[in-house]
Amino acid sequence: MDRIFRPEKFDIEPTAPQAAEHWQHWYETFKNFISVVSVDNLDTKKLLINYISPAVYQMILDKETFDEAIQTLNSIYIQPKNEVFARHRLATCKQEQGQTIDAYMQKLRVLSKDCNFKAVTAERHREEAIRDSFINGLVSNSIRKRLLEKTVLSLKDAFEEALLLKYAYQHSLQYESSQPETNCAATTLTNSSASPLPN
Repeated sequence: MDRIFRPEKFDIEPTAPQAAEHWQHWYETFKNFISVVSVDNLDTKKLLINYISPAVYQMILDKETFDEAIQTLNSIYIQPKNEVFARHRLATCKQEQGQTIDAYMQKLRVLSKDCNFKAVTAERHREEAIRDSFINGLVSNSIRKRLLEKTVLSLKDAFEEALLLKYAYQHSLQYESSQPETNCAATTLTNSSASPLPN
């Protein structure tokens, strides 16, 4: 029976795309395997070592127990979710050409898992909805990118940060225009790749 549940060797880099999903799935299959292995006094840490690659083993080399090893691997593979970015992805997700309605709904459900939805008051829900619309509707991609870097962001903070970025950009333009002509050419070349921050 244990042959049926035996997991593949886990060998995924923590930085690989969907590393967290691979780790969570593999760990569930490993727990299933442990539950059917019929060995007295089973040393789960030794068993774990047999089913991970040498690179993954290096991450838990100094851990004494199975629980410590799993806790370490969880902290490496499962990164904290950026709630603001996750909600932006959910709010801006559109059905793709040729994508079935069922597949589109499934994609939305998957995207919603990282949004950290909780039971909140109507006022808090309203504030979060306005924040999400504010970020999605900004004309400036540069300001949007800066706001999406935040893992947690209130409507008030999003508004204040956007204003600060806008004013910083305007002051930068004024500073550049007040420089002598020789410096302006160098500044223009240096900043030519930066995207403007309108309004």
